[in-house]
Parts: sequence; C-alpha cells; structure tokens
Amino acid sequence: MRSFYGIKLPFLHKRRSRILSQDTQKPGVNQKNQKMHTRRGEVGNSNEGYIPRPFVTTWRTTWNNEEINIPTNSSSSYNYTVDWGDGSVDSGLTGDAMHCYSSPGIHTVTITGDFPHIYFDWSPGANKIRTVEQWGDIQWASMERAFAGCKNLEITATDA
Repeated sequence: MRSFYGIKLPFLHKRRSRILSQDTQKPGVNQKNQKMHTRRGEVGNSNEGYIPRPFVTTWRTTWNNEEINIPTNSSSSYNYTVDWGDGSVDSGLTGDAMHCYSSPGIHTVTITGDFPHIYFDWSPGANKIRTVEQWGDIQWASMERAFAGCKNLEITATDA
C-alpha cells in the first residue's frame, strides 16, 4: 500500500476485462449469450450493455446550505457526471464541480465519465471529504496531490 501525504492508498492498477452478464450487469457469464464486455478504451468486444462502476466518495457538511467542491487539475481534460446523492445530477462537467446541500449530514457523491485526476492540493474544503468507498472504473492519470490536505479521509475501497 502506498502513502501519499500521509494517506494510505491501495496500489491502483489496471483492471482486467471482465465477463459480464447482459441481463444483470454484474460480473458473471450469461449462459445463453456469452459476450465479453470491456471497459471503454480497451481492445476487445463491444461495450454494449456495460455500465461503468462510479467513483464513490462520502462528504460531511455541518450546516445548512453548505457547499462542497470537487477539485480538478487544470492541466487535465474532463467530461464527467456527478450524482450528488440528494436527487441532483450535473453532467458534462469539464472543471471543478460545486454543490450546495440544504441540510447538514453525510452525503454520498458518485462520479462517472472522464475524470482523470482529483486534485485537492490542500484546498480549503479538503477536510469535508470523509471516505473513498469505491474507485470504480475511472481511468486515473495521476494521484499527485490528489488527496493532499484531506485530514479526515479514510480509504475504505476494496476494488483497487
């Protein structure tokens, strides 16, 4: 396990293609129609029917109408979707994403799409992110300063 700025991160490695059931979208084999599904960008059979797993985090807000910010690195290209966990979804994001929660609490935030680098780099809101629950199928370009300053962060993901 590697440590970045005091935060232990599982070694992120390229995942292998998986055989998925067309009917259930879960790992396994559909006995009627065995079809290989791969992540976007890999050489292989069709991606039809494959639902990418999101990058899942939790964040804590402590007062009404508090904002969180998902920081990005301006040297990377983005096109991603955020499900804020409160019924709001933002799509086609190409830079930092901000959201205001009407009430305090723990909020589950999921990200899908092209999101190559989360970049806290000691930003003021770094203490709001609490956990990484799942790395998902995000194609990470870098982890440099990704969680720098996230003093309350716990990595609980087991899918790395």
